[in-house]
Parts: sequence; structure tokens; C-alpha cells
Amino acid sequence: MQYLLNNAILVLDKLNRKNRKEETLLKVMLDSNVYDELINSPEVVKEIGAKCEVYITAVQHNELRKVSDIYKREKIDNLIKVISPVQVSVPFSFSNLCFSHMDFGPGEYTKEIEGNSRQMTNDSLIGDAAIENECILVSKDKGLVGKMLKLGHSAMQYDDFVDELMKV
Repeated sequence: MQYLLNNAILVLDKLNRKNRKEETLLKVMLDSNVYDELINSPEVVKEIGAKCEVYITAVQHNELRKVSDIYKREKIDNLIKVISPVQVSVPFSFSNLCFSHMDFGPGEYTKEIEGNSRQMTNDSLIGDAAIENECILVSKDKGLVGKMLKLGHSAMQYDDFVDELMKV
């Protein structure tokens, strides 16, 4: 339980910076499920744009392209243009082919996040990329956030992230 508290303190400390001119932007990787929330939250998007450097993987791009609601997918595409995330690579996986933004070989943290499962899921690939790029993973998936925190990596529930972001 102490590791969860320590990690939360570190994350909150990063969010509560007072002198933004001397400090770098907060590095975050928004899980694919967060984009659904952001399309209807312009005030949060504005704060993210002012306070965060957002990272995204090819896995997330592929997940977001599969949104069946055309109107929603268009809003997500526009949101991505607005926040202009940094494209980063993910560990190689045959189920997530997008060779222009991938490194070959297993990710250092993918198996750690995945646990005893025999396959790399999108969540573990996204989590690995967040760790490798020193980002806070922001997600609505409590299981993924819990696993990242338990393993000592930076992660935060979306609602908590928004609460803290709006305070700063």
C-alpha cells in the first residue's frame, strides 16, 4: 500500500508545480479510453494543452481508428490534431502492425505488466511505451492503473488526473 501512496505523491507533486516557466510540461500518455471523455470536455483539453506534453502510440491510433461511430471518430481525429501528441514506438507485436512507429523485440516492461498471460495486449504495450518514455499513464481502466502502480510505475485514474489538472 505504501508504494501506491508514494507514487500518488510523486504524480501529484508533478501536477502541483507552481512555476511553470522554469519547469517542463507534464509528460502523459492518455489511454485510448480517455479520448472518449475528452471529446466532450473542451476545458480539460485546454488545460492539457497548457500543462502537458501528450504521447501516443500506433496501438492507440489503431484502436481509435476502429471507433464504429463515424461522428465520434471524427471528433477524436480532430482532438488528436488539437493536442498534437508525440508519436512513440511500442514493443513489436504481430497483432498491432504499424511498422513506421515500432521497435522490434519485446518491450522491457511488457511482460511485467502483462503478468502470467501468454500474449501481449494493447494495454501492456501502451503501458510499456508510457514507462519507456517516462510518462504518467492516464486511464479509465482501474485494473491497468492498479497494475502499473503496483509495479512502481506512474499511472493515474482519469477522474483523479482531471481533478488535479484543474486545480493547478
